[in-house]
Amino acid sequence: MVEGNTKKLLRSIMAKAASYVEILISALLLIGILIGAINLGTELIAMGKVALIAPDITMPVEEYLATGLQLIIGVEFIKMISKHTVGSTIDVLLFAIARKLVVSHGGAIDLLLGIIAIAILFIIKRYFGNKCERCPIDPAKAKLKES
Repeated sequence: MVEGNTKKLLRSIMAKAASYVEILISALLLIGILIGAINLGTELIAMGKVALIAPDITMPVEEYLATGLQLIIGVEFIKMISKHTVGSTIDVLLFAIARKLVVSHGGAIDLLLGIIAIAILFIIKRYFGNKCERCPIDPAKAKLKES
């Protein structure tokens, strides 16, 4: 009996420790994303200056777009870590696939497969995502919400 209680206590401690590590990693990611966003803003200012001085020079818009989409994926990833819901996971996948479609120069088959993947994710989110997000993770919390 005592051994069972010790196991429960250790599992509880490990779960709390993992949760705190998860929060720490999310905070570090957020700091990195904020630094990246500042860098993105300075790149935009530099691109504007170059466009005014020499309008015939081609700007690296694809790289700028790729960086912006990568930052958005990072923000969605942090939300996924925080919320632990099906919908937030699907959002991360949607942004990642959309980034791949917009930035990469794949062939027609790659484009078609990416569009199909996005359509499937939207279908999953529409028909199954809401049901899963309403399901209580902890039965004790569900009882509290009912009363």
